[in-house]
Amino acid sequence: MNRSRILPCAALVSTLALCASCLENDTRHDLYVDPEGGVVWTVTEREVRSTAASPEDRRREERDYLDAARGDAHPVARGLWRAGAREVSTTVVRDAPPLTVVTRGAFGGLDEALSGLLDGLGVEHDVELVAAKDGTLALEISFDERASAAREPDEALLALAEALGSMRIVLTGGAFVEAAGFELEPGGVAARMVEPPLSDGIASYRLVWRRVEP
Repeated sequence: MNRSRILPCAALVSTLALCASCLENDTRHDLYVDPEGGVVWTVTEREVRSTAASPEDRRREERDYLDAARGDAHPVARGLWRAGAREVSTTVVRDAPPLTVVTRGAFGGLDEALSGLLDGLGVEHDVELVAAKDGTLALEISFDERASAAREPDEALLALAEALGSMRIVLTGGAFVEAAGFELEPGGVAARMVEPPLSDGIASYRLVWRRVEP
C-alpha cells in the first residue's frame, strides 16, 4: 500500500499550461493491470509533428524527438522513469511525420504508479490500494479541490500530467464491480477517469475489481 497526495483540477490545468511545446500530438494513456497487481503504463503518442515556424526547425525538432525516443530518453520515457517505473521500453511505430511512438513503463501496482506521478507533481492527495477478504481490490483516491500545489512540479513528469484527464485503466483478467469518479466501458474490463463527486470540496475516486472471474 502507498499513501501520498493527488492533483487538484485547478493545479492540473496550471501544470499543463507549463507543457507548451513546438511538438503537438494525440496522446492516449492506458494502464494495464494484471491479476497479480502489476501494471504496464502504455502511452501512445499519435500524429506527433512539430509546429515550428520554419521547415528546417520542424525537421530538426522531429528528428531530435525520434533520436530521444529510440534511446528511451524522450519526455514520456523520462516521466515514467521519474514516476518510479521498474522498466521502460519504447517502440517507434512510424518514423516519418506524423510520427507514432508507443512507450511502456512497468510498475508494481496502481498505487505505486499514481503515487510516483503525483508526488513528483508536488500536490496534496491520498492514494490507497486495498485488498478485501472477498478477493477484490479497491483503488481509492481523494483530494481537496481547494488545495494548491505544495511545490513546483518535477519537469520530467509534465509529459505525464495529462494522464489524469485521459487515463484508462484496463484489466487483463477479472472485472470491475464498482466505480465512482470512473466510467466503466462495456464489458466491465476498462474504466475511464471522469469528473468525481464532491463533498465539502473533497473529490473522491473509487474503483473496485475482482482479480479473476469466479
